[in-house]
Formats: sequence, structure tokens, C-alpha cells
Amino acid sequence: MNPYKCKQIVFAYLTTPLVDIEAILDKEIEMDKLSKKSVGIYPVDSVFDSSDVYRPQVYNANPTKALFFDCYSTKGTIMISNISDGWNTLCHILSSSTAGHVYMFQFDDPREESHLSCFSCIKNGEDVRIVYAIKDPRWKFFQKGEILSFENNDYYQRRVISSRVNRDILSEYCHFLHLEVEKDEFWEVKNKSILFEYRW
Repeated sequence: MNPYKCKQIVFAYLTTPLVDIEAILDKEIEMDKLSKKSVGIYPVDSVFDSSDVYRPQVYNANPTKALFFDCYSTKGTIMISNISDGWNTLCHILSSSTAGHVYMFQFDDPREESHLSCFSCIKNGEDVRIVYAIKDPRWKFFQKGEILSFENNDYYQRRVISSRVNRDILSEYCHFLHLEVEKDEFWEVKNKSILFEYRW
């Protein structure tokens, strides 16, 4: 499965290696017995509970799950969850426990009645950069924090709000981070992966 081909998908790129992410998750499990992990070679679609191939992430899920696997084009980690906010809370927890960055991307179809195209960067557990274009029901553009080196500020000056942050722009930003998200190979789990769950 290639999540990039979905109408809506949220994922995170962590600059921290998988081995270090696993150590942080182990500490979380020690502190909270409602959490657990499984280690194996899990395909990306194994994290989803929904049969909707266009919007596989749901608003609420019990258990909440996230799959972590090596990003082969970098030394970092890819995280994808079964909930529609990409498990934002866990991303902040992981960021606060590492020296690296967490980049979150939300790709959405602008033809949908409700739409959100979003990019954020988390550092030390804080949102240091957020940019998004949202339609609910009218279009709105928002940004917070200093612009990052790979962003193009000219996009944010466009008259049409839906063209300020969209799939093409987010894909461009991914490429600057060496994330070839449109390719099937990017999402292939070839080695160890971690399936982390929280049941409430």
C-alpha cells in the first residue's frame, strides 16, 4: 500500500533512528501498562483498522496504533498511525525525548467538503513551525513560527488560499528532506518495524 495515493493521510518523519525511538517507546511502556509494542516486518496497511482505502485513518480508535520503520533514504524513522491526527500527542512525546526533529505532513484532497493540508515541525516537544490551509467551510490560511530553510515563502503569498499549501507543495518539502513519498518503495517495510499500541 502507498498511503500517498490516499485522499487523506497523515504521517511523521522523525530524524531520530529507529533504535533510539524503540528505547523511548520501551520507557513509555514501563510507565504505562496500557501500552505495548510488537516487533516484526509489518506492512504499512497493517496499522489501519478502516477498510476505506481513501481515508484509512479514523477520528478515534481503540487501541490507538502507530507503525515505526526505517526511512531508507535517510537515517531517520517514518511513523504512521491509525488515527486522523497522526497521533500528534505521541509525536510531541517522542520529540521531547530526542535531540532530533519531528516533521508531520497531512495530505488532503481539496475537492473534499472539509479539507486540511498541513505541515509542522516539532522540536523539544514544542511546535516550532506550523503551516496549513483549511476549508471548513471557508478557506483559511495559518502559519506560526520562523520559516524553515526548505520552505518557499512565495507560495504563502498566493491570492488563492488553496494553492498556498497543497499536495504538490508538501511533496516538494518532503523531497527537500529526502522523502520520496510518492514512490511505492518509500513505504515498503523491508526490515524491522515496531507496532506500538495504546489501549484505553
